[in-house]
Amino acid sequence: MKKGFTLIEMLITVAVLGLIILIVTPNITGLLKKVSDDKYNRFLDDVFIATEAYIQKNISEYPSIKIPNEKVYIYFSDLISSNYLKSDVYDPKNKLKVSNEDFTVEVYLSDDGEYKYKLYEERLGTSTGPTIVAAQSGETHKGIVYLDPTDLSNTCTEVEASANLSSNGTPTEIKTGCMKWYIFNDSGDNYTMILDHNTTVRVKWNDSNSNVAYESSNVKPVVDDLVTTSGWEVTPRLITAQEITAIVGGVPTWNTNDYTTNYYFEGTGSMKQTLPTYSESNRSKYDWLYNNLHKCKTDSPDYGCTIEDNDETYTGYGTAGVGDNASYWTSTTIGTAGSGTYMWATFSKSMISATNSKYAGSGIRPVISIPKSTFN
Repeated sequence: MKKGFTLIEMLITVAVLGLIILIVTPNITGLLKKVSDDKYNRFLDDVFIATEAYIQKNISEYPSIKIPNEKVYIYFSDLISSNYLKSDVYDPKNKLKVSNEDFTVEVYLSDDGEYKYKLYEERLGTSTGPTIVAAQSGETHKGIVYLDPTDLSNTCTEVEASANLSSNGTPTEIKTGCMKWYIFNDSGDNYTMILDHNTTVRVKWNDSNSNVAYESSNVKPVVDDLVTTSGWEVTPRLITAQEITAIVGGVPTWNTNDYTTNYYFEGTGSMKQTLPTYSESNRSKYDWLYNNLHKCKTDSPDYGCTIEDNDETYTGYGTAGVGDNASYWTSTTIGTAGSGTYMWATFSKSMISATNSKYAGSGIRPVISIPKSTFN
């Protein structure tokens, strides 16, 4: 007759087995974690390689990717729809197909010149509203805003912004959608900005030979039409001649009632009445202000030009071309109503010039003020 284990023997056996489990379990757990980590790191490598390939293919859609520390967000849906990532790939962490995930890859150029990638298990960078780009060193405006005046909650970026000229250089007079604006006044709770193009290429200030105030002019209904017909949520206006002179540094001796003297933004003389010489290497730093930007029929889109006339080409360097070369009206008249036939408008020679009220050579380049809270 065989004897069974004694109680002491069973306790010793259980203790030995427990000790073995205690020793072996961490090693097994560590090994499994390493396998899991390796699998997830391979998953990340695949995602980041796919993201890099996607950005290189679509680099024109992400201009800020070249700016150090400027973050760009790429979504899994973009990578899958462009066939850079398979939809049947599984996320090792939660075992779900990536097609079911709302993940975002954050990409930015580090200070050492290398691109850095980070995966977030959520959708980032999807807040609605306009985009603001800070002014760079040497620029004479205070920043660039991409904004849709018909819907201030609309996501609006540089890539989405409408060009103000068609491919052949003809002004399109765009009035709605995502557009480019230049901030020229940053004070209090608002940004005050001017559109980068004319919404109306040519309009007379007045049909008569008499000078009339802005409120009675032919120009005002055209500006008001941006709200009544185009559906702007903000009230547009014209920039004043005084605002322009403040932007370019001011000329204390300039007389806004003197229609015999042209005022050049970067000119010389007591009232800057002498035109500087501009060239491709010496372009006006205020071309954003006097042009209806941003390109004409020259090959370079970086230099400004004003409205075209009869398919004639302007040089684009702040010098006058041929034909009508006015840019846009200000709301500043010469003297008081009824005292003359002129008011101030900008011209393609980087200047403010007294312009005859019956001359339909200037357009409408609206100014708006937007609460800074719009960008939060």
